Amino acid sequence: MPRAGISYGILTTQNQGGGVKKQGLPPNIGKNQFNFRLIKRKAYPSKQPEAEAEAGCPEKIVPVPFGTQYTSNASLEIFRGCTKIIGSLRISGSFQPTFSIFDCLEEITGSFYIESNTSLTSISGFGALKSVGTFFYINDNSSLTSISGFGRLRTVGTSSSHSFNIGFNASLTSVSGFENLLTISGFFSINDNPSLTGVSGFGNLTSIGEYFGINQNTLLTNISGFGNLLTVGGYFQIAVNASITSISGFGNLTSVGGAVFQIINNTLLTNISGFESFQTVGGNFLITSNGTTASPIANNVVTTVTGFGNLTVPNGITGDLTLQGISSIRLLGIASAIVTNLTAATTGTVNTTNLYTA
Repeated sequence: MPRAGISYGILTTQNQGGGVKKQGLPPNIGKNQFNFRLIKRKAYPSKQPEAEAEAGCPEKIVPVPFGTQYTSNASLEIFRGCTKIIGSLRISGSFQPTFSIFDCLEEITGSFYIESNTSLTSISGFGALKSVGTFFYINDNSSLTSISGFGRLRTVGTSSSHSFNIGFNASLTSVSGFENLLTISGFFSINDNPSLTGVSGFGNLTSIGEYFGINQNTLLTNISGFGNLLTVGGYFQIAVNASITSISGFGNLTSVGGAVFQIINNTLLTNISGFESFQTVGGNFLITSNGTTASPIANNVVTTVTGFGNLTVPNGITGDLTLQGISSIRLLGIASAIVTNLTAATTGTVNTTNLYTA
């Protein structure tokens, strides 16, 4: 079983036998748990224009044996007209799936995997899917350029060990179409997609049980569109995105319950804003090592922080506070009122160096 660790400030997963696990996720990936209780289904026509579900699909339940993989369109035909999968859907190999096969699919009790497919170029056509019981993974698809079409997906996972991960897709340029996703019980991670330039379509996501991470996406230039996210139960991390210049749109985030909130090692990051409602962190708070290659503006500021300043005093930050510019001539710009609030909220050590306090 893998275990979580923090290496060079980046949350990683390491197998007990050694080595970093190539999932990009922090913790506990267990076997799928199947639920064999059949439930009565209502048919709802999809309101999403991009992938309309067939109105009134008759109930069709397909059980999938543990470990089954589907590597051709012929093998996927068993799911045509399927409304519920008991078990997991795992698509891999080298082919472009006919995703219209899944127009009626509303529920997967186990996991959803699209992985290690060298011929896959786009994913769409899951317009009726509303829930995934455990893991949602789109990983290691070298030719995949876009992901869309999950407009009715509302929940992923039922426990804190479950996760939503889009990672290690070398050609992926955009992620969108998750506008009705409300809750993820465990981990949310978009990581190691070197061609990704934009992330959008998560505007109704309200809660993440354990971990939020957007890390190591080389061409990603901005992060926004998480305006309804209220709580993250564990870690919050935005790190090592070499091209990102701005982070905004977290205006309703109130709490991070776990060991750390950190925005670190984003070399071109010049602006952090939109955390006006943020109140508590159940551990350390770090904004450091950002803007190392950004051009300084007035007063030698390379990165400007706004929007914080409403953390609970005392005990809003139960660990340490680190606000740090790169050097005495490459400063972190932050208002004195925000620094005062963060400092007063901190119960641990305070490290505020190389700041320009406006």
